[in-house]
Amino acid sequence: MSIEDNIRTIFLHSLPLTPIENKVLEALISMKSGTAYSIWKASGLKHYPTVLRTVKKLKNKRCVEEITDRMGGRGRLYTPTLFGELTYFILKGEPAQVTRTIALSSPRFQEMVNSKVQGIDEWAHYIARYMLLRIERKEPLNLHDFDDFVKEHVSTYIGEKLFDIDERRARNEILELTKVEWIRDFTIEETEREIQRSRKYIEELGKFKEKLMSK
Repeated sequence: MSIEDNIRTIFLHSLPLTPIENKVLEALISMKSGTAYSIWKASGLKHYPTVLRTVKKLKNKRCVEEITDRMGGRGRLYTPTLFGELTYFILKGEPAQVTRTIALSSPRFQEMVNSKVQGIDEWAHYIARYMLLRIERKEPLNLHDFDDFVKEHVSTYIGEKLFDIDERRARNEILELTKVEWIRDFTIEETEREIQRSRKYIEELGKFKEKLMSK
């Protein structure tokens, strides 16, 4: 099973969408934003109250949010969240669209795409999975700073790989990512911090050895 299929299975288990929820979300994604009435018309669903209930359920799942109607119109306006769009495309099995959606929301991720980082669709799915984990843990998830969210995820990954730097696979994975300028800059800084921490550790070990030998 591919990474994309595995994460799709996780979403199906953790955040399944009913056929009606899927239809409402699909309509809203195509519209970008709209009132419950316009969503009802676009979705083709028979009953308007069904759409109202479904929008509320999607809001609870963090797939839809309410926005201010800047045009001064009447009625509440709704828009799909980034997480909602990703959930829709993951469940639909469209990895390229998942990647494109993240790239449109994150200049840093777009740089990864432009640099032709291997496994970019897998990276997109991992980022979506990371978002789902944060939601399941009821942790803050400010997607208005999504570019920083992407950096946080990639930086955490780099930090973990540096602990296994003696393994060729870890080195190769880091080198692949450092084709991207902002990742290379961070990796150089983090590597220097690890070197300083290691020097301090070796220094403390040396002091401890001297105490042992002086007994």
